[in-house]
Formats: sequence, C-alpha cells, structure tokens
Amino acid sequence: MAKINPDVWSGPLYWLMRLWYATLRVRVETPEMQALLYEKKESYILTIWHDELLPLPALMTKDGNFVCMVSASGDGEILSRFLERLGGRTVRGSSHRGGLRALLQAAHILKNEKANVCITVDGPAGPPHKIKDGVFFLAGKSGAKIMPVRLRMAPVIKLKTWDRFQIPLPFATVKVAAGMPREYVDDGTEDCMERLRRTIEADMESLGG
Repeated sequence: MAKINPDVWSGPLYWLMRLWYATLRVRVETPEMQALLYEKKESYILTIWHDELLPLPALMTKDGNFVCMVSASGDGEILSRFLERLGGRTVRGSSHRGGLRALLQAAHILKNEKANVCITVDGPAGPPHKIKDGVFFLAGKSGAKIMPVRLRMAPVIKLKTWDRFQIPLPFATVKVAAGMPREYVDDGTEDCMERLRRTIEADMESLGG
C-alpha cells in the first residue's frame, strides 16, 4: 500500500475543511466555555469524547488557544499540519506509540504557557465514553485542572466505527459546552483515580443533555 504523503494531502484538506467549518453554526452554551475561549485566564486539560472530535478545529477560529494530542501515524501527520494551519498546536503520540513523550510535552506546555491541552480521553480504540488513565497522569504532572467539554452536533452522519464517530453535515449546529474544572489530587487512597474518573464521566454525561 502506498504511503500517505502529508505534503500532498494537508493543503487540499485544509481548504476543504475551512470551507466546511465556515458553514457550521457554533453555539457556546456555558459560561465556562465562554471564558475558556475568550478570557484565557488559566490553562486546562480539556476532556473530549473521540466521536465528537471533528468540529473541534472550528473553535480554533474563535480565538481559542489549543494544543491537541495527535497520533504519530502518517494520518496524524496530515491532521497535525492541518491543525497548525488553523492556528492550533499539536503534540504527537498515542497509547500505542510515543504516548508518554507526548504527555510529558503537554505537561510542560500546561505548566509554562497559557494554553489548553485537548485529549480524547476514550481514544484511540475505546471503549466509548470511558475515560482512560492518561488524563490523570497529565493532570498529576502538570497540576492543571481537568475540564469536561462536549461538542453536540446535528444533523450528523454516524460512522460504523467503535465509537460511532460523528460527522456533522454542512450547516449543522454545533453546541459547545464545558463543565466545572476538576482538580486531581492523589490522596493516597486506592480508589482516588476511580472516584475522579466517575465524577468526570458523570460531568460529561450531564453536559450532553
């Protein structure tokens, strides 16, 4: 199989997606999301479900300051170049390749810059809407609070993937909401991480109503 050439595909993808994003009707629904996009007083770790990822770059045109964790694959290289053209930044790695390095890079950014790190907490292979441990490692290393974010969109096409990945149709409405930031503090108890995991999953669920 021929390798994907990022130099060939990143440019056409950028212009195609810019046109498509311009049709989306983005609605900011919570004061937490409003402050995140426009005030930028603090750096947060943004937890996003993998199936709701696609409209996220549209927010980068709303004066947001986002750093996205992107896989180290060839597809990831195309996505990385696309996001950077939109004004975002990326760190490269996933649970399968370079994940620890990417988390440490993200922690350094959170500690030293006014930037928010976006992480698909149930990716790259699920189970869907179940938070994995990487976000807690990142919070522990950086000291940044974890903020749940939902991107609810309609109308959409849902792919037959593990997460039923959503593709909003042109002129779809995208409702963006953020919840209360949560601090991860290891109190020495065995279920410390599990308690926070359940809390954030419940926060994510409530934002989807």
